[in-house]
Amino acid sequence: MFSSRRAARRSTFIQHHMDHYDGVIPIWVLVDVLDFSDVSMLFEGMRASDQYAVAEGLGVRLNLQQVTPTQRSKALKNHPLARWLEQLTVVRNIAAHHGRLWNRTIAPAPTGAMRSVKGLERLPEGQSEDVFGALTVIAKVLEAVSPGSTWAGKVSSLIDSTFEGISERSVVEMGFPTDWRGTGLWSE
Repeated sequence: MFSSRRAARRSTFIQHHMDHYDGVIPIWVLVDVLDFSDVSMLFEGMRASDQYAVAEGLGVRLNLQQVTPTQRSKALKNHPLARWLEQLTVVRNIAAHHGRLWNRTIAPAPTGAMRSVKGLERLPEGQSEDVFGALTVIAKVLEAVSPGSTWAGKVSSLIDSTFEGISERSVVEMGFPTDWRGTGLWSE
């Protein structure tokens, strides 16, 4: 978890707040030194209305009219992006430590309400615990925070140039639908 003393040793702006504001560190300063897991937990602890504001800023706009009453009830208590950020933390850690992602089962994230988001319709029903779901959510967020990003295209090219050439392997093992290239975020 966050240690202000440790952060102050590495960050002059944290040290400045420690010295001049009795150690009170504003959230906009704090998030700069938090790791992805800490930010994920911070998001989960927010009020649902604040989660919705952040999620919408990231391009994740739920259409609660398209989901079941149970999914709507759950989504109104805690934005489904909270579970996805938890999953993305796991994916980030696996990738950062050069782990195997291609056919690994990861922390499940609910897809019901998320499938109502434009671009996320191809998430599997129920929950996603394969890398396809995580990659799709990353592509969706990048679409909002980095317009013009070529990340999704690079992932598609990487799959085409490396993974597709491996005999007896299929992108289905990563949760990709068979027609993934012509769908949503991957068709652009």
